[in-house]
Amino acid sequence: MDHTSRNILRYALGTTILVAISSGFGWLLSYLLPILSLSFFASDSPPPKLKGGIIFLLAIWLSLYLALWFAKLFLGYPLLFFLLLNFILFLLFYTNSKYVTPLIRTWLIISFALVPIMGLASQELILQVSLSMALDSFLAILFTWLIFAFIPWKGKLPEPSPTPKNDPIDDLRRFRSAGTNILIFAPVLLVFYLFNLQTSILSMIFIALFLMQPNFGDSFKAGGAMILGNLAGGILSIIAYELLTIVPEFPFFLLIVFLTGLLLGKQVFSGKPAAPLFGMAFSTFLLILCSTTSGDAEAGSKVWTRVFQIFLAVVYVVGVRQLINHYQKPKVITNAA
Repeated sequence: MDHTSRNILRYALGTTILVAISSGFGWLLSYLLPILSLSFFASDSPPPKLKGGIIFLLAIWLSLYLALWFAKLFLGYPLLFFLLLNFILFLLFYTNSKYVTPLIRTWLIISFALVPIMGLASQELILQVSLSMALDSFLAILFTWLIFAFIPWKGKLPEPSPTPKNDPIDDLRRFRSAGTNILIFAPVLLVFYLFNLQTSILSMIFIALFLMQPNFGDSFKAGGAMILGNLAGGILSIIAYELLTIVPEFPFFLLIVFLTGLLLGKQVFSGKPAAPLFGMAFSTFLLILCSTTSGDAEAGSKVWTRVFQIFLAVVYVVGVRQLINHYQKPKVITNAA
């Protein structure tokens, strides 16, 4: 196989193996494993080295430990809890450390947002969520190494980028971007906190994932494309679920995931401008299908509900970002003659 074919096969097969593990054992939040691991397979780059993998695990486990104690200490003080949580999330959106990669930052943000909100139901649930996400991160890096060992990466290493210098303009841009993300995310956290919306936690997870994507929804055209990409993933998940009602067999479920991965993976590695949209569609497909089929007796109705939740999430992020961008544009003042 050529390099692109190996990338596509690794993308589809790696995801299918992780779906098999998460769906087969079905621990709490197991459905996050294939979605949060997808970045390892979607980029045309080698797997993380041992040092990088250890840093990844330590960063996730430390963040979960801190999020666990943060929830236990401050969950009973609503105003202080809300202010501190948003400040922590702002720092995570703003950071530019070489050790905090975009993938690690995504896990950190979801950890600090998810653990305290899930803890509203009970203190015991906080520990369960933390242990589940710790297991997700361990399996993600472990199976990434195993799958890359089975289908090796044989591309060309990119040229090492120069060490970034402290650029005041870049710092200001990141500060404004982090501020915009908090303006979008804070109302969502507040609503989830006030109304204890654990059943709609999927929307909050996806909003966090959207905000981690550079320039998500900055223009109306790009925002519309993002909506279509996620809607396509939702439609694919509905089709897959309907097929599973006809053939409710676990191997058939995995075959659907594998074939969908091959189909969308071909576009992800096509090099076309629209390639990221197909990756987004696959993430949506996996999250809806895996969360719906994880032992839920009302899966038939909830697959539609979850498609709607993700659709609302992307429309919300795009709409609010457009509104913020509109008011941030410099106003041209003309004096009447």
